[in-house]
Amino acid sequence: MNRTHLKEVVCFDIDGTVSNDDLRRGSLPPAGSSLSDWVSFHEAHVGDRPIESVIFVLRIFHEHYLLHGVSGRFAETETTTKAWFTEHDVPYDELHLYDRRVEKGIKNAVYKVNYLYKLRARGLMPVLFIEDLPHVADYIEQHGNIPVLRVRPNYKVNP
Repeated sequence: MNRTHLKEVVCFDIDGTVSNDDLRRGSLPPAGSSLSDWVSFHEAHVGDRPIESVIFVLRIFHEHYLLHGVSGRFAETETTTKAWFTEHDVPYDELHLYDRRVEKGIKNAVYKVNYLYKLRARGLMPVLFIEDLPHVADYIEQHGNIPVLRVRPNYKVNP
């Protein structure tokens, strides 16, 4: 299906939003951990269970909007992330993962808001962001000028 006529975009986070990362959340590396620790944590996503209710909503949105996965997950996981999407029938048009060479030191929330501005510069109109972390959702709403559909998982996260 040709989707070039679509200009409105729904963005969605991945970890804790479409993939249930509860089982690996306990192994989240502390700030300042080595790159290999973070890559290992992100690569462990292959064992995450899908959050079916969010994926169901994405399938409905996909009929009318472009879908962009936007995650703080490292770009090194692109291949396994796309494979996970295929395995769990997650619709998407573009995938944007955190590139440490480009976004070095930028916090997750800022990275996501910057992406919204890049979409607007491309002539696209972001209309909704789907996010699980409350502090990130707040930042996106305040600085990205876009509503956020908040997915609240059963874990506690400190910003």
